[in-house]
Amino acid sequence: AMTDDDDWFLEGMEGFDDFVMPVGMPVYFEDPFIRTDMRLIYIYHAIPDGSVLRGGQVHLAAAQLRFALTDRLALIATKDGYSWFDSHITPAGDGWNDIALGLKYAFYADAEEQMIVSGGVRWEWQNGSTDAMQGGNSQEISPFVSMAKGWDRWNFLGTVSGRIPTNRGNANASLVWNLHLDYELTESFRPLIEIHGIHWLSNGDRLPLATDYLDVGSLGSSKAAGHDFFSAGVGFRWELAEDVSLGATYEFPLESADENLQDYRLTVNTVVNF
Repeated sequence: AMTDDDDWFLEGMEGFDDFVMPVGMPVYFEDPFIRTDMRLIYIYHAIPDGSVLRGGQVHLAAAQLRFALTDRLALIATKDGYSWFDSHITPAGDGWNDIALGLKYAFYADAEEQMIVSGGVRWEWQNGSTDAMQGGNSQEISPFVSMAKGWDRWNFLGTVSGRIPTNRGNANASLVWNLHLDYELTESFRPLIEIHGIHWLSNGDRLPLATDYLDVGSLGSSKAAGHDFFSAGVGFRWELAEDVSLGATYEFPLESADENLQDYRLTVNTVVNF
């Protein structure tokens, strides 16, 4: 039976139309909203010259899909697409990315207070191409909790995700967190800032490295446990039409770039709502 507390679900997410979607780390930065949309993503990722890979770059093109099964439950396809990988000490390669699917459930929402909390889980297969630093011998289970809160023209989103490999020797377990704050400068344009973090929880036994492949994949590094990565992204979300918006961020590490595998990153994210 439907109760008064559930009335907001009758109109879906209409009570949260003022919120915009995050941009950076799109695989793990899951918003809490139950919507049907498509997100077209392009990422250019520069590898530091002083890192263990001695420089290079990664290009990634993907399309995320989200489908509202009910007013509370959504099917999410958060990872797919194609990558081009080229470091200065490994051969250039390209290929398909691993595929990740999951479910997201909104278990708390208050439209008047502009607050919503959701949770869910993703499953990532190892179907991708090893030429693009994907595939491997481990799948991944990724539970997450996501929330959003609005204050006047300010909107905040935050997500915490776990990455649990099914084969601990071939991939590293980690905790990923993401924060987003935007300001409604005009009706269609919002500047934004995002903070991203990764904390590695376990070692693998594939490569003798103290860093991992950030949010893109996992190298099974044998010295990664206990290490952290922090980055910030600055950018905007621009509403091009009623159901189409363009987001972009320039992301940079908040510590020595040489200790990890990110010099800087450009992310472009177009959201089409249905």
